[in-house]
Amino acid sequence: MFQRFTEERGAVLYCDSQALLLKDRYSRTLKHTRIGNRLICVRVEVYKSKCLECGRYSSTRLPGVLPRRRATENFRLRIYLYAAGTATQLSI
Repeated sequence: MFQRFTEERGAVLYCDSQALLLKDRYSRTLKHTRIGNRLICVRVEVYKSKCLECGRYSSTRLPGVLPRRRATENFRLRIYLYAAGTATQLSI
């Protein structure tokens, strides 16, 4: 599944500036859910931008996805709940 993420231009996290220059766009592949044994991945096109005041680069923040993660929070919660019911090394 492919989706282009569009949002209003937000402020830079570091200096709270609105002056942004769009530098590039790239696609992120995120694990979203499982249906049976099949893993459903979502490919989202996001933008890389540069602040014109402080010169730092930032990328588009996606709702439901933490920075530097390759899975949505929904998927991470399902994996946690699945692993919580299985045997661990401490219980053996």
